[in-house]
Amino acid sequence: MRRTGALFALVSAGLMTDAARGVEERREEHDVVGVWDIDGEVFRIDFERAIENEYAGMPDVLRVHVKSEAELKIEQMLGSGGAYAEFRPGGRVIFHSPGGAPSAGSWSLEGERIRFEREARLDGEPGYDGTVEEDVMRVEPDPDLPLTVPLTLRRR
Repeated sequence: MRRTGALFALVSAGLMTDAARGVEERREEHDVVGVWDIDGEVFRIDFERAIENEYAGMPDVLRVHVKSEAELKIEQMLGSGGAYAEFRPGGRVIFHSPGGAPSAGSWSLEGERIRFEREARLDGEPGYDGTVEEDVMRVEPDPDLPLTVPLTLRRR
């Protein structure tokens, strides 16, 4: 019994020491490979917040117009649901959106950070960088864009 307790204390101390030293948690390819659905509700909430922040000083009529135009684009992208990304082994990703043709891209891992982007990016279209925690991926678009909206993806 004493040996078991001593072994547990030793292992626990080692784990705590690693955490205290800031040892970076590493993700592996199998942590990412699979189908990830874009959480449309979270995206819509974050998008509305970003619009309000970005255009806070704008006259209400113009802000409402910008918001409605942006909501139309969101609807095209997400539809009533079903936008997802299929992360494949070897750093390949296929993006799917309702009513649109699938588009290819790439992804990579560095420690616990993931980076992905479409191959045929439109002018001003961001790449994304973020974290994978169990079955939730939270990513932010490249920060040099005027209006940035994070994405939350959930493993299917």
